Amino acid sequence: MDDKLRNESALFKFSLIAPVINGSLNEPLKDYLEKVCAKTYEVPGKGPRELSPKTLRQWLHTYRHYGIDGLKRKPRNDKGSSRALTSDVARAIQEFRQLYPKKTVTALYAELLAGGFLGLPPVSLSTVGRYLKKIDPPSEPEIERKRFVFEFANDCWQTDALAGPYLTVDGRKKATYLIAFLDDASRLLVHGEFFFEENSRNLQIVLKKAILKRGIPKRVFADNGKIFDSLQLRLVCASLGVLLSHARP
Repeated sequence: MDDKLRNESALFKFSLIAPVINGSLNEPLKDYLEKVCAKTYEVPGKGPRELSPKTLRQWLHTYRHYGIDGLKRKPRNDKGSSRALTSDVARAIQEFRQLYPKKTVTALYAELLAGGFLGLPPVSLSTVGRYLKKIDPPSEPEIERKRFVFEFANDCWQTDALAGPYLTVDGRKKATYLIAFLDDASRLLVHGEFFFEENSRNLQIVLKKAILKRGIPKRVFADNGKIFDSLQLRLVCASLGVLLSHARP
């Protein structure tokens, strides 16, 4: 596993435990872990996987003791491999999906297993999940769009960059860029600053000054601009326990 993949793997793990780490969880930990583990995830370097609450608890323990670097450790290779689906099992999965279109992968797997439709020995949950991902049509749920929805200061900071005025420097016009962080709940301008370049380094300068002024936020929300999705920014946020999230493209 190379360094880039190790970083991506660590950031993926952190994204799932971040609400617990930064205290933004508004439900019992057990309920949250079960809800998270009811989904199938595209795990960096491993492909589609289903996770267990025990795994997430191990990640929490590791992060609390070793930080984001602890999550970069190469995990133990799982033993064994999943069996290929037979035509009968694949047909059963398709029929059950048609009968229960809204069931989660875990719930559907339980139905198939209870009915003896998964062969002997039965195929794994992850195998069924991968197959369902192939046959399920992509859904586009209706998106509820809200502005300034967080209740308390530092629950979420929004950040963006804006083209500023041109300045004449040494007889030549130079573009300027405003990079700023806005608190979602209070609408306070936490910190903003003009630069001659719009890059990730300057973004981190603004973030550092904002934190020195107002403390560490639980979440930072940004668009999909290149400077807001840099590996360095994601690692900085993860090290501070800040969840970095992005708008839909």
